[in-house]
Amino acid sequence: MKYKTLSLSPEDDIAVITVAPPPLNQISDLFVQEMSDAFAQAFGNGAVRAIVLCGSGQHFIAGEDIAGILKIKDRESCIAQRMNIHSLLSRIEQGPKPVIAMINGNCSRGGLEVALACHYRVAAKGTRLGMLDLRFGLIPGMGGTQRLPRLVGVKTALQMICEAQDIPAQQALGIGLVDETAERGQLREKAMTAARNHIAGRISFRMSITGRRFDKLLSRAEKKEITDLFRDRLSHSAAAYIAPFKAVEAIERGLGINILSDLKTEAGLFWECVSSDISKNLIRIFVSVQESGNPARIRGESPRKISEIAVLGCGTMGAGIAALLLRSGFSVRVWDMNTELLEKGMKEIRSDFSRVMKKRPKEKVERQITEFLHPLTSLKECVNADMVIETVREHLEIKQKIFRYLEKICRPDTLFATNTAVLPLQRIFSGLANPSRALGLHFLNPPGRIRLLEISCSRFTADDMLATAVHFTRKIGKIPLVINDVPGCFSSRMLLTLINEACFLAAGGVHPFSIEKAVTEFGLPLGPFRLSDMCGIDAVYGAGRYLAAFFKETWPLCPLWQPLYQSGRLGRKSGAGCYDYRTDSSGFHPQFTEEIRKYMRENKIEPKNISPESIQEELMLRLLNEATRCLDEGIGGDAGKLDMALVYGLGFPAHRGGIFRYADAMGISRVVELLQKQEAEKGPAFRPANLLREMAAQNRNFYE
Repeated sequence: MKYKTLSLSPEDDIAVITVAPPPLNQISDLFVQEMSDAFAQAFGNGAVRAIVLCGSGQHFIAGEDIAGILKIKDRESCIAQRMNIHSLLSRIEQGPKPVIAMINGNCSRGGLEVALACHYRVAAKGTRLGMLDLRFGLIPGMGGTQRLPRLVGVKTALQMICEAQDIPAQQALGIGLVDETAERGQLREKAMTAARNHIAGRISFRMSITGRRFDKLLSRAEKKEITDLFRDRLSHSAAAYIAPFKAVEAIERGLGINILSDLKTEAGLFWECVSSDISKNLIRIFVSVQESGNPARIRGESPRKISEIAVLGCGTMGAGIAALLLRSGFSVRVWDMNTELLEKGMKEIRSDFSRVMKKRPKEKVERQITEFLHPLTSLKECVNADMVIETVREHLEIKQKIFRYLEKICRPDTLFATNTAVLPLQRIFSGLANPSRALGLHFLNPPGRIRLLEISCSRFTADDMLATAVHFTRKIGKIPLVINDVPGCFSSRMLLTLINEACFLAAGGVHPFSIEKAVTEFGLPLGPFRLSDMCGIDAVYGAGRYLAAFFKETWPLCPLWQPLYQSGRLGRKSGAGCYDYRTDSSGFHPQFTEEIRKYMRENKIEPKNISPESIQEELMLRLLNEATRCLDEGIGGDAGKLDMALVYGLGFPAHRGGIFRYADAMGISRVVELLQKQEAEKGPAFRPANLLREMAAQNRNFYE
């Protein structure tokens, strides 16, 4: 029999089933059917006495196509699909012959659930195993909530499922998740030996049926004590999500004598997760990440090789970028015209790199720093750079002067990138004879931690240069967002809009602590004033002035920023900003609160006590309006990609799906109504974007 997703080959009295469904050995309906047929064929062959199941390439078996989960529309079809998979795994588990899982590559989600149904598991060293379904707002839906606790115990299973983190094969061996580990070159031999040991009766596969294991289970009272403990923990750490609680419920209600009944319970709880907005939002964000950085114009383009990179500017951003590049294996040269700042930045780079690489031998870390990190005292030393990333302050003439000089000394194929947050690329690169080599690489602060990297290109950027930038972005572990050359990029404009509107709220009498608390309760990791300190008050004020000058009445700059900037407290980098970082106190700096009170006195503004929900609504409406204007202006990408950018660039809560998904949930007509109400009170910044008005009139959503 010929199969499309696997192969079945005999090796003496052992049948080897090698799965290879594209992509990445992914589980599909066809795969489930062919697996069922292949096992029926092997079980029915009298010459076969044991079966070894393995994956092709670098993977064992991946999970189901996560985007396909979005196509499940009703409970009945979901339950039927689950039970069809359960039927296959039950036949493997309770079949007449031993099945050995040869885990040759990473094994997570559905792949691990398949392995759990086998009688023996041999994993290659270096592979990782885990139940990662909660990352998508789901619970394991192929028996994982029932077989995993039987194999490793209730507490360990709950930790693996609720933490959604994979573990190395050696740790999996320690908890009983796998029976053996092997060097990759010896894996097949060990798996075949295990099969022969089963054939010879030295290991009883009947005693290894996971669904019939009860030795690691607990009494009803003990199980309830553990599930109550996890439920309490989750109420503090994951209250916005439903999947962790459904996983606890599946284990609490399951683990009985009849595993079939438990699997039906799991299937019902799986559907409750699938049908939730949270799961849909998380899956859509994941799909947008997979699709990011792939504009049609670069398909078929070959990226250029990048080995040596020059970083110009050794302030907080430049030093952070240089440390990231050093960790990613590039040779890095760092220049700054201020020698004091250069020395300080080099120390920060060394410290950052050494901290991240602390598990490596010190001599190797020091050797890498010595060989691949070099300070530059002259721009002439950039002559051999494959890429130049400029991070100097937002001053147009300085940036123009630097790139005009570099064009004279660098190779014609050197990629020129600016990290500007606000200045137009066309103006920065206007004096170049060959601007096709130039684009924007907008890192967000701190560059080593924020996963998003915006790649902005103008009409003159060459396709191969854009392809090189996208390839480079992925190589340093970032998510690329390709956008057009627009004022403020996207993430910076969103960040500044949020911070600026929060400042307006504080100037209007709302206590800044209430604003910070409301924003973090909404799900962002940091409040807007903490964010402004991280960015630098000088950077916020400078970029805000630029946006206000460009967009005029629709982007007014809060008047509080000027005295905050003039105070000299520039944020975390100076030891004080909105917060005081020079003491053990985590509270606001006294001068910051005094500046707000002074402004309120001078403008006869009374303190205002409004609910967290009202604060959240005002900030999100302003953010949504500005994001919609970006779409209207042709920033590039669609609502899904910009929502993804907000999640990975601004820290917008992923379970909410992004600002456009938030708008759809509220209803576009309702959004326009609320914006008009805010506009009447607070001015043109809240004037509904044209696109929002059109959508409301046509009863459309961002996600149709």
